[in-house]
Amino acid sequence: MRASVLLICTVFALVAASGKRGLGIGSPFNASTDFKPFQATKAVSWYYNWSLKPLQPAPKCIEFVPMQYNGNGIENLEKTLLALKANRVLGFNEPDQPASVGGTSMDAQTACNLWMKYFVPLKTKYGIKLGLPAVSAGGLSWLNNFLIACPNHKADFLPIHWYGAPFWGVYDFLWSFHGNHPNIPVWVTEWAINDVTDYPTMANGLSSTATYFDGLDWIERYAWFGSYRANQNWANAELSATGALTAVGSTYVNTPFNNTITLSKTVCPSSSPIVVNGPYSHLFFVLRSQQAGSHRQSWLPFRKNLPRGCQQ
Repeated sequence: MRASVLLICTVFALVAASGKRGLGIGSPFNASTDFKPFQATKAVSWYYNWSLKPLQPAPKCIEFVPMQYNGNGIENLEKTLLALKANRVLGFNEPDQPASVGGTSMDAQTACNLWMKYFVPLKTKYGIKLGLPAVSAGGLSWLNNFLIACPNHKADFLPIHWYGAPFWGVYDFLWSFHGNHPNIPVWVTEWAINDVTDYPTMANGLSSTATYFDGLDWIERYAWFGSYRANQNWANAELSATGALTAVGSTYVNTPFNNTITLSKTVCPSSSPIVVNGPYSHLFFVLRSQQAGSHRQSWLPFRKNLPRGCQQ
């Protein structure tokens, strides 16, 4: 196996930051009762529900971030956001995917035309922060086409989605996106582990990934999928059928969170190298998910030496 040398360098900085952890609220969800379990700690600071309409009643301490799900009614977007006094808005949901799997099936040029007409004025006139259309894990080419068509998009952050297994595959996916788009913060607005039907296993993956996201300065916010009452044989729901926290929900609420401390930009306090043995896909300290299964044991001895934000 080939040995490579990585210069590991980082510093920590105290900064004022809003909470990263949020709720992706689906159905069923009873707003009058189901927000309460998530307020047991101050971990959750925002929510969205794939629409422009906030849930009622909702706690004032949890920010609502509206979404223009597709092109329907987009001519009313400005009026709606002003009425909401919104500071941020999410763009189209999975335009790279067909409606049959929850996407909005929109070609990049059409999305760009709507974006320039209806989203960009929100930024230039009112300073509303814009989240690019959120593509699926297979949507990188769609996103690239959109950015080529819309070089003056003026977006402030990039929402992305990931579903897969094993859970550490999300790390390589995120670093790949960040490597292609290093100058824009990322929001992970949907993520979960596929093919898991027991809550303890799902909760373990959730805890590991949420902690990892908190350690990366370029991940601005994230929301697990999903915040709703369990209604299927997939152990991702944060609420039980009766509205109590599941093991996943309890983990999401109680995993230590980072609302005030984040990583600064990288600097090199030392030239001492860490020698990493074994194949890996790029120099982002993360193995590709397809390699991780067979090489995870060789990865573990050095991961504890990596700075926060480079571990798992």
